[in-house]
Amino acid sequence: MVASPEKAAAMKALREQGVFGFERVSVGKGQDQAAAVRLSDPKGRVRINLSVDAAGNPRLEFLDESGRATLSLPPQSSKQSVQ
Repeated sequence: MVASPEKAAAMKALREQGVFGFERVSVGKGQDQAAAVRLSDPKGRVRINLSVDAAGNPRLEFLDESGRATLSLPPQSSKQSVQ
């Protein structure tokens, strides 16, 4: 069944308002083989990323409301490999 443009727009507006809720916790693995945990605020914005890449390098990022990293561990300039 195909929804009318009006219905699709109304459903989109309801989703954006959070009427159906937001995903708060996500655990998974990406195509790059990095394992990740993402924690979101009540509005569905990702605020914490915890990941381990395919080479075994861990990363923890704290994000502001717009998704910019305010703190990254290890720092961006630090390149290290797990032995």
